[in-house]
Amino acid sequence: MNFNFETTAGASQGTSRAVLEGNKIHEVVFKGIFERDIQGVKDASQVYKVLDIKFENENGVFTDTVWEPKGSDGDRRESTSFKGEKLISPSNIEVMMLKFKHIIDAINPELGEQIDNKEKKIGAKDWTGLKQVMVKTTEKGIGKTTNIKLIINNKGEVQFPYFANIDKSNGNPIITNNFIGDKLFFSSYEQKKMSTQATAKPTAASSFDLGTTASSSQSTEDVDFDLDL
Repeated sequence: MNFNFETTAGASQGTSRAVLEGNKIHEVVFKGIFERDIQGVKDASQVYKVLDIKFENENGVFTDTVWEPKGSDGDRRESTSFKGEKLISPSNIEVMMLKFKHIIDAINPELGEQIDNKEKKIGAKDWTGLKQVMVKTTEKGIGKTTNIKLIINNKGEVQFPYFANIDKSNGNPIITNNFIGDKLFFSSYEQKKMSTQATAKPTAASSFDLGTTASSSQSTEDVDFDLDL
């Protein structure tokens, strides 16, 4: 029997990367936005069409996955504060569009400014078209160095912090917590929560209580979905 290393050439080092740590601000390189289909588990005939927004540095990678909105995602949410005040939160679609615009502002600021000044109106008629728009409008920024703020949610997962609210003066959705770009920082509330997470004791395992819409293909040249936020 002969032994040689020919079959191991280029295969002896793993290619997987660690996820960037939560509760930190990282300097990263924008790697792009990518369309991806996810096969359903309970229903193998179901395919979920998502967007992956990717960043990386020498310490690891972070991918923010955006799922196709459902019909109810267009509804704003109502709740009541501990003082009995009625609170209204942006809809999931409004939050998604704010995220997309925030990314454009950081990755392709020239286009972001043109959108703000109403010099360009960019969007799409459906989810397929919107995915193509986001891929296309951020291609220019691939390889750009920026910063991202990541937190650890209640499930122990790394994600962007919640960032949206309603402007009481005009009722429009607004960004209230920057998570991509320069001059990022953690608010006093976030710092307090991070401190609580750092000192929390692990919970015993025994104590745990354990529709997508159809899209049609379209050219990004046919745009009428208002991205002006």
